[in-house]
Amino acid sequence: MSVIGIDVGTESCVVAIARRGGVDVLANETSNRTTPCMVGFSGKERRVGEQAKAGITSNIKNTVVGLKKLIGKRYNSEAIQTELKFATFGMRDVAGEAQLQFNYDGEQRTWRVERVMGMVLQHMRQIAEAGNDGKPITDCVISIPPYWTDAERVAMAHSCEVVGLNVLKLMHDSSAAALSYGIYKTELPEEDKALNVMIFDLGHGDCTVSVVAFSKGKLVVKSVASETVGARDMDMEVAKHCAAAWKEKHKIDAFSTPKAVFRLMTACEKLRKTLSTIAQSTLAIECFIDDIDVQQKIERSDFEEWNKPILDRIMATVDKALSEAGIAKDQLHTCEVIGGGSRIPCVANSLKEWLGKDVSRTLNQEESVARGCALQGAMLSPAFRVRDFSINEVYNYPINISWANQAGDGEAVSMETDEAADSAATAAPAGGSKPGGSEIFSRFNSMPCTKMLTLYRNSTFQLAASYPEDAPTPAGTVSKISDFTISGLPLGAKPGDAPPPADAPKYKCKVKVRLDANGILVVESAQAIEEKEVEFWEDAPAAPAADGAAAAPAADGAPAAEPVQPAQVKKVKKKTERHNLPVEALRPLNMTKRELLDAREEEGKMAIQDRILVETAEKMNALESYVYSMRDKLQTSLKEYATEAEASNLISKLDETENWLYEDGADADKTTYEQKHNMLLDLCSPVNQRLVEAESRAPAVSELEKVIASMESLAASAATEHIEPADKDKALSEVSAAKAWLAAEQEKQAALPKHADPTLLTAQIDGKRASVETACAVLKKPKPAPKPAAVPPAAAPATAMDTDAAAPAAAAAAPAAVDMDLD
Repeated sequence: MSVIGIDVGTESCVVAIARRGGVDVLANETSNRTTPCMVGFSGKERRVGEQAKAGITSNIKNTVVGLKKLIGKRYNSEAIQTELKFATFGMRDVAGEAQLQFNYDGEQRTWRVERVMGMVLQHMRQIAEAGNDGKPITDCVISIPPYWTDAERVAMAHSCEVVGLNVLKLMHDSSAAALSYGIYKTELPEEDKALNVMIFDLGHGDCTVSVVAFSKGKLVVKSVASETVGARDMDMEVAKHCAAAWKEKHKIDAFSTPKAVFRLMTACEKLRKTLSTIAQSTLAIECFIDDIDVQQKIERSDFEEWNKPILDRIMATVDKALSEAGIAKDQLHTCEVIGGGSRIPCVANSLKEWLGKDVSRTLNQEESVARGCALQGAMLSPAFRVRDFSINEVYNYPINISWANQAGDGEAVSMETDEAADSAATAAPAGGSKPGGSEIFSRFNSMPCTKMLTLYRNSTFQLAASYPEDAPTPAGTVSKISDFTISGLPLGAKPGDAPPPADAPKYKCKVKVRLDANGILVVESAQAIEEKEVEFWEDAPAAPAADGAAAAPAADGAPAAEPVQPAQVKKVKKKTERHNLPVEALRPLNMTKRELLDAREEEGKMAIQDRILVETAEKMNALESYVYSMRDKLQTSLKEYATEAEASNLISKLDETENWLYEDGADADKTTYEQKHNMLLDLCSPVNQRLVEAESRAPAVSELEKVIASMESLAASAATEHIEPADKDKALSEVSAAKAWLAAEQEKQAALPKHADPTLLTAQIDGKRASVETACAVLKKPKPAPKPAAVPPAAAPATAMDTDAAAPAAAAAAPAAVDMDLD
């Protein structure tokens, strides 16, 4: 059994697998350990990863990239509006949600981002299964940014559900990197002297900084700060300056078409990587727009100057993470940097200047997050035994919960938590009386965490979860998280019953609210507590006897008195019953159960269609390869084995098939390709068989001649003197007949041209050899063993007297024992 960890990035993904022997990062079909995070649609085919990247230039409008930046967001949010600058594909506003638009299977499709993200995750699983000897894998841990809100986390969980992945945990990428860093440290201090390490992650599309305290067998995330800028935004600054220069020089708009934007951003990314190693480089694009070749010479100092505002935002994120952790800069043990953007010299230099010492690069910058996720999966899976190492993750935002007041509400609502520090019940004000509700989970609340709310209700009620107005959520985030409807009150009510009056007795309701390990808010359960008075009968206590009175003994012969039945007393006691109440969650932007089922069903159909397309392409390639190969052989190795008429006819058929392949047969099905291939095999079989017979005939004749010579030599040797003459003559007769047959058939075959069908077949020669070996098996019969010599009769047994008399003589005749040294 295996479990995988998937690092989902803005530009690329990495998959690692935990199995017996450790954690390995797996390479894809092109032997790359990073896979592009993109999906392309072309006709009936969908291409994921490397295939999508290979065809993106010619299929730019139907290739979706940057899924991590799109999932679980509203169309009018700032994040989506920013992404539209980079997007080369279509996006639509569907009921407020950003959905993808592209052409697939000849139709214009509009799909949720979750479905397309699921295709990427499915592709990463296929890479893992290929590296796991084809064994199926279902358990996984997925990395997500710590700044993701509840909607984005639920959307990622739905993406996994669509493709049948069992998510053990959605893990913050910075926490996964911290786990990769800390679990192999064997000399960590005690908890009171914890090692403070800053994890700096600058990726393609975002920047995350976390401060983590490491102690023996434990890591605790103290703070997390994020900024939605990355190396891609630096590329965009370069693109803007180049576009301005070319507009003035060539009068062209570099951002006029999606294809131009893609080519420009690709060139800027290549330039950034080049400037990380040398001080000057040239950005050049051939036939950019209107067949104009453009180029721009750029120095590293120019790059750093243009990106100074972005660099300031990144360093402000570093300061924020340190201040929220509540520690001083000199209390940091080191700053571990990961992510492709951390290789940019100005970033590393700024961190070094801020820290006062060199940054640490002990972690693999691309693979550490995936490795950490795989390690976490192994810890959560019952199939692995991993050293004890606890991880305390935190949630980045506070969460409020509010509820509507009912008549008579004025009492405080109690709230309990499962955390040791907050084990005592605390009072929360009535949520309906405070704007935004009561803060149930504070910022940097540990995950998982459970709170118990106690309310008094006599009918269906709702809890509304939201982020406070001053929460540091990304710009454009909708504050509402979910509405939880709790029904089933009053107890015993049936659908259609009138609601209870306002002054009806209220039930004590216990609602368990949980922020789970994935950072998703759920209502785990709701119970109504009903107290009833139960009547029961109990024996009354016996009356005490009078003082000094004694029971008179019964007279002799008098009947005994019947026992007196004790008196019964009616009593009342209170009985508490707990009734589970139905809970229904309504989240904005997320998929409904029906949508999930439909998506899973359609994903299964698409998987079948993908497999059919692959098999069809294989059959088509096999047919095409056979046409080229056979036509070449007819002019080389098979030229002597076919007549001119045969060769001309076969070449004509091959040319006809080739033309069909590139015209009418371009979209044929698998069965048609198989039929065409089998037809050509049948047509070319006689010519191919002549060559096969010509090449295999000589070795077969040689083997038969060896057997004939061997049997003749064996028959003439002394080793067969014991064989009956009749048997030997019969075997030699079979050998002579085979020898004569071979000579006659070889003479016939030699008279035929190579393009004629052979008369002497390899199968005949092999059959004749087998018959000779069978007939001559008698010659290998072993010589019979000599008869054993006659055994003389045994002597008569001696008497007891004779034995006693012979014993002293035998003892005297026996030689004395000799001591022997054994070296």
